[in-house]
Amino acid sequence: MAKPYRVLWVLAVFAGSVLSLPSVWALAHILNGLMAVPNLVSLIALTPVIFEVARRHI
Repeated sequence: MAKPYRVLWVLAVFAGSVLSLPSVWALAHILNGLMAVPNLVSLIALTPVIFEVARRHI
């Protein structure tokens, strides 16, 4: 069975060779924005911990 990342890379290479350059850049921007969402949610969830650690060290 193929590893999921290999399948994703093959699909990305195929999409990059078939789509126009502006479409590829738009897709890259959308996917980068989607990667930021879980990080921002985690940052908001950990805000109390961050403030507590900062208070102890300052």
